[in-house]
Amino acid sequence: MSNDRDTLLLNGHTIYLDTITDLQYSKVIKFNKIVYDTSPIMKVNDKITLHLINGKNIILEDSFPNSDNDDQVTYKYVGFLKEVGLYIVIAQYFESGEYLLIDNKTGSKTKVWGIPKLSPDNIHIIAASSAIGYEIMPNGIQLWKIQTNGIPKLEWEYQQNKWSPENVEWADKNTIYVFKRTPEQLSSNNKESKSYIKLLIKE
Repeated sequence: MSNDRDTLLLNGHTIYLDTITDLQYSKVIKFNKIVYDTSPIMKVNDKITLHLINGKNIILEDSFPNSDNDDQVTYKYVGFLKEVGLYIVIAQYFESGEYLLIDNKTGSKTKVWGIPKLSPDNIHIIAASSAIGYEIMPNGIQLWKIQTNGIPKLEWEYQQNKWSPENVEWADKNTIYVFKRTPEQLSSNNKESKSYIKLLIKE
């Protein structure tokens, strides 16, 4: 097992990184809080309508779907984080994509790198993108904090060019477990390797 112990300073935040075993990773409880019932949200005529608490609607309309147009965008509703009142939508572009977090009170939109995962105490969101070698997409991990107004604020980003985060999970409210993959062209032995690390968050 490789030694990944390190201390990171990201945007003024200290994060302690260390190696964990595959057994530790496999035993983590997955705190998946997304409500995947999409029946209340229907896509009609290439439009998704999201209803806000204030009585207004947010309409997301596809542009140039199923085409090779550089301005193509296709939306797909994923689910709802009810603890923090955020709709989750995938925006798929011609050569890239991202997730949108849309506040159900104000309609405010926040773009994140990957599927959002809410911490056990409902205060932070992690999002990861695994796109090593694909320069137009990020490859790394983001941490967001839910503000008192319900809008996520970016705390830090941890970008990588040596390995990709294939999956991230909350181990507890201060610890993130990461399944990391190193492609063969970046590995010391020219073989793809997989390992596990943890990130300990310090406020």
